[in-house]
Amino acid sequence: MASGSPNLLKVVSIQRTHNICRERFIAESKDFQVNMLGGSIEDLPLLLKERDSLENESENLRMKINAIQSSSKEYIAEILEEVNVENSVRLCLDVDIQWLGIEFAQMPKIPRY
Repeated sequence: MASGSPNLLKVVSIQRTHNICRERFIAESKDFQVNMLGGSIEDLPLLLKERDSLENESENLRMKINAIQSSSKEYIAEILEEVNVENSVRLCLDVDIQWLGIEFAQMPKIPRY
């Protein structure tokens, strides 16, 4: 039993060293995970909820922006149409004024006494 005892001590020593290394590895792995997440794992569900909320808000804002752009385009189109009509009316009035000017110029002059 004396010859087997040193081998048994070596095996126990190796197992102990192995267990210590494994425990250290597990602890360092957990620390690494916490560092990679930038906080504790308990924060993850809260962060995911917040992300979903922000994505929903972003989609709502995108829809509002699209609605504003559409209504703005319609409003601008209406304004341009009104400007177009006004310009057409002015052009017609200018032509009428020119014709009246021509007709007035062609009228015989009445002498004044």
